[in-house]
Amino acid sequence: ITVVHKANIMKKGDGLLKNTFADIAAKKYPELESSSNAIIVDNCSMQLVCKPQQFEYMVTTALYGNILNNIGAALVGSDKIVNAVSFNSNDLALKDITIHEPAVNHNDLISENKDYNPYILVKNISDILIKAGHKEQGEELAKSLNSLLESGKLTKDLGGELSSDEFIE
Repeated sequence: ITVVHKANIMKKGDGLLKNTFADIAAKKYPELESSSNAIIVDNCSMQLVCKPQQFEYMVTTALYGNILNNIGAALVGSDKIVNAVSFNSNDLALKDITIHEPAVNHNDLISENKDYNPYILVKNISDILIKAGHKEQGEELAKSLNSLLESGKLTKDLGGELSSDEFIE
């Protein structure tokens, strides 16, 4: 687990993030202390491009997370096949609530383009099914999506020939 910050410049806000992360890791999850670290967002951006396999989980602010999300999307080939999941960790009563959404919003494209790529919407449905306890159905849907990507049966925005309707069929 990596906490991404800019505490060297944003001493109060990001310093609080970095210190709170370290305190919680030490007190509540001592087994994670040796496997967690902190990294400045500038360096993290470079490391994410050069050696992405070193990261498994990142904890950061919405601003840095959005930027890093875009870098990660570029690494896998398109921001149109990457989703984001937000978790609530503040309220124990709401701890199981998650928000699933495209990593990068293209709302303008949806309304203007009849051939908008539905991949990420279906990917989010797959993740929600798994989260809701329907693991088999969610994994089957994810497997279908992966087979489409591997076979090259893609929408036009990803270099394929399929329309949105053909992709879904």
